[in-house]
Amino acid sequence: MTDGAKGSGKHERSGGRLEATGISIELVIECVDEAVGKALDEALMPDNRYFPKDQRFRASREGASIVFHVVSPRPRPALSTGSSIIADSRLFRDVWLEAKTRGLGNAPQR
Repeated sequence: MTDGAKGSGKHERSGGRLEATGISIELVIECVDEAVGKALDEALMPDNRYFPKDQRFRASREGASIVFHVVSPRPRPALSTGSSIIADSRLFRDVWLEAKTRGLGNAPQR
């Protein structure tokens, strides 16, 4: 997570010190293998379509990892998006592990 200074280069003076005007978050989720990464990507993407107009979001899968980028001039919405991604990923993990343990669905058996 950065303070936005690198991405935008915009700063404002507040009480004699420079403050960044936005926030940039990169969240990387490393899955156990590519099949789990693909399943997580497919599970999360329908939820990650609509954002505040001033927020930018990008997600990509690189093998077993999913990389999320959130950029916003307002920290609170960006942190909320990051928190939601983490919560949804944990829910996926719990459901995926339960399905794998019980032999349900498409979760590959190991």
